[in-house]
Amino acid sequence: MALFRKVESYCLDKCMADRNDSGARRMTSNYAAVITAWRLLCEFAGIDRDQGGFIHDTIAQMNRHVAETKATREPWVWILETVLSEISSGQFRHPYAGDDIEDEAGEIRSCLCIRTSHIMDHLRHEMRLREKWNALPVKSDRVFKRQLKNAGVIINDRVDLTISSRRCCHLSAISIDHLAEYGLHADIPEEPVPGDFDD
Repeated sequence: MALFRKVESYCLDKCMADRNDSGARRMTSNYAAVITAWRLLCEFAGIDRDQGGFIHDTIAQMNRHVAETKATREPWVWILETVLSEISSGQFRHPYAGDDIEDEAGEIRSCLCIRTSHIMDHLRHEMRLREKWNALPVKSDRVFKRQLKNAGVIINDRVDLTISSRRCCHLSAISIDHLAEYGLHADIPEEPVPGDFDD
């Protein structure tokens, strides 16, 4: 039970839904039970619990399940879902880039490098997104960035890159693998629309 409680806490941290969403909490507990069973099986069989990416895939499936039930999502999930769509369709006019960035453990991860302030500016000033902006409970860049950090998707928040021949500083590196755990998929073009973004 101690292991289950530890795994359940991990699943709640990784869940895209608000912790107060009772439906999502029930689903999270079920997925925590599956991961607990996996960990006990691995311990019994003497195999690596990270083998085959089982835990990562289970968390991703949990969040897909949560999304299908229309649970109350954390605001940062709504925000990133919108912005990733804007990037994919070529309508995001601020600098961003896909790059491989080293995390704190020394692992190289594929990341979306972007300023969180630019994300919020885009949502605030695009007229076609006005309704989404008005419905957001989070409108502060600081709160949004703190939510991203708490969710563990930012692996470095002081990245400097050259994008479209311009030096861009203080970008946040958002792990694409970590986003996938929350059911978010980043389709990042090789280059942003040249000359179209603001400073």
